Amino acid sequence: MLNRRIISVAKQTSRVVFTAQPSVRFASTNATAKAAEAVVGASGARSPGLIDKFVQFYLNRMKYRRYGLFLDDLLNESEPIVAEAIRRLPHELQEARQARVSRAIDCTHHNSYLPEDMWTKPHEDKPYLRPIMDEVLAEFKEKDEWK
Repeated sequence: MLNRRIISVAKQTSRVVFTAQPSVRFASTNATAKAAEAVVGASGARSPGLIDKFVQFYLNRMKYRRYGLFLDDLLNESEPIVAEAIRRLPHELQEARQARVSRAIDCTHHNSYLPEDMWTKPHEDKPYLRPIMDEVLAEFKEKDEWK
């Protein structure tokens, strides 16, 4: 299943300290946003801008962009929905995804990051697999209803 351990929050004196715990298997911006809402709601602040800042802080803290990866590249390929979505991707996107993952594995093997000019920029990190996953999930649910 998906790794649901996103953040741990420690209250010290009168402030809230965020400690991000990056996951190699999966990271969800939706789960991060929900966790941020819970934390911000507990502290009394209700600013949506603060939630966006926390999500960006968490994504930057994960360091997957330093390997040239997109967030959707972190999804677990052994999950049936993800595997089917990858299969439905155009061939060029499949090859680009595999190249990014291979390059990241090579970097981790050498215990280094890519040069800074090759890092994924935040504006480039758009979900390319999630819209297809939503379609696959809807199809799987429909199949289950017919059984």
